[in-house]
Amino acid sequence: MAIVTVPGSTSVTARASVLAAAADAGAVTLFGAVLLALGLVLLLVALAGLGIQSIPVVG
Repeated sequence: MAIVTVPGSTSVTARASVLAAAADAGAVTLFGAVLLALGLVLLLVALAGLGIQSIPVVG
């Protein structure tokens, strides 16, 4: 993403770009955290399912 600075409005452009970058980073971090949580839940469900299926077979 290119940042174009215009003389006379550099402070506004800099503030907008910093806010946009922070919003992008926050959205990516939140999305990553949600995906990580979903992955962990699916892993636990899969492990529990395997455990439930294997216990009667072994027993």
